[in-house]
Amino acid sequence: MSSSGATLTASAVGSGELSYQWFKDGAPIPSGTSATLMFPTVQLTDAGLYSVVVSSPWGSAGLSRSNAARNRDTNTN
Repeated sequence: MSSSGATLTASAVGSGELSYQWFKDGAPIPSGTSATLMFPTVQLTDAGLYSVVVSSPWGSAGLSRSNAARNRDTNTN
């Protein structure tokens, strides 16, 4: 079974340069440092609780959470 990709996007407004840090199940994702977290091919190991912290030079702008789970094709034609 092949899987298509997925994208998580954070939207924030603030003055100064904004920085992003994505987390999976509370652990920082080393490559997750932009507003968009992309999964070219979704794997079972990608399932989990995702969050992002958006920061500016004046502090953290917020925290958002997304529960990502893999859907299985259960069609038995």
